[in-house]
This record gives sequence, C-alpha cells and structure tokens, in this order.
Amino acid sequence: MIVNCTPHRINFNNRQVLEPSGIVARVFSVHTRTGSVAVEPCLGGIDEHEHRVYCGCPCQEEGWTVPSFSITFGEIVDLPEPAADTIFVVAAIVKDAAKALGRTDVCSPATGHPDCVRNDKGQIVSVPGLVF
Repeated sequence: MIVNCTPHRINFNNRQVLEPSGIVARVFSVHTRTGSVAVEPCLGGIDEHEHRVYCGCPCQEEGWTVPSFSITFGEIVDLPEPAADTIFVVAAIVKDAAKALGRTDVCSPATGHPDCVRNDKGQIVSVPGLVF
C-alpha cells in the first residue's frame, strides 16, 4: 500500500494518480546562520539559453550578499508509524529527516528527475516515480 502524506495529488508520467490521504507529515527544523555568500554584480540581458541574468535590483551595480544557514531537523509530526507492506510518500525534507532516524518506508516524489514534466510556467505537472 502507498499512502500519500503530502497535501497534493501526485501525478505520474504514466498517467497514474496518487490522491492525498488527508495526513500531512511535516518536520520541524532549526536554521542556524553560518555566514553569507557574495553575489557578483548582474551583467544584464538574456544569456544564450534565454535565462534572464539581470534582476533589476540594486545589486546590478555593486553586488550584494545572501545569508547562509545550516539546517538541523527536529520533530517529525503526523508521519504514521511503520506498517507492514506500507510506503509513505512525504515531502523530500520529511523523507530526509525520517531517513536520518532509520526509517526505510518513506519516499518522496521524483521532482528533480530529468523526466519530470513541467508546464510553460515551470510548475510540475507529473513525475516519473518516487525517490527512496
């Protein structure tokens, strides 16, 4: 049995659908500031792959910094206890936290897979499978 513990319907590339179960597993996390990352000034325009490289912000002229953080997982809430022949589909961050605790019955949608289908706005339409 596969239980979808995300708030979203999961559409697979093979046209199968996994409806949400009504259970939404979440994980608390603590973000600790570790420093910052320097961002170079923007160059302006569109690159050869049609990606915008000018953001229109003050960083265009002098560059800027972005804070960096480390993350520590806390309590996982609303993830059901392991059950025989049951797999729980959760968000990737919940999967990572559960794996760190030794859970082998959790997975997440393969949203980073190259065969993931996206619409013209870049939003995920369907995924090719699950990541364990």
